Amino acid sequence: MSESPRRVYFIAIAGTGMGSLAGLLRARGLEVTGSDSRLYPPMSTALEKWGIPVHIGFRAGHVIGARPDLVVIGNAVRPDNPEALAVMEEGIPYLSFPDALYQLAIEGKHSVVVSGTHGKTTTTALTAKLLDAAGRDPALLVGGYSL
Repeated sequence: MSESPRRVYFIAIAGTGMGSLAGLLRARGLEVTGSDSRLYPPMSTALEKWGIPVHIGFRAGHVIGARPDLVVIGNAVRPDNPEALAVMEEGIPYLSFPDALYQLAIEGKHSVVVSGTHGKTTTTALTAKLLDAAGRDPALLVGGYSL
């Protein structure tokens, strides 16, 4: 992206990855909104705590009315999703979740990535806590809800 977005809309915001990225962008001062077919804890609680309004259901008017500079389209979004179709018809800039994650959160930064079968959320949270205690000011993006 040539210019940093100010308003970002997430289609399928309630997944742990999408919701976590939305929260990170909100913490950086961006205006963030979104939609999903269902909303349930812990992500519903987190999005509410972060002050991110969410529409339940997918309607073209949701995304058009938000007037976003950028739309992030989740991996679970089907090609016939009315919001995704409206974004393309209106020519609104959009990114996939992986591209948005890279361009808005990772690019130009030193990253620590945790992978594996078990314990990723806990290990990521502990790593961020250690980096914070060491004065490194980390940004944390975890595919789960970290206390």
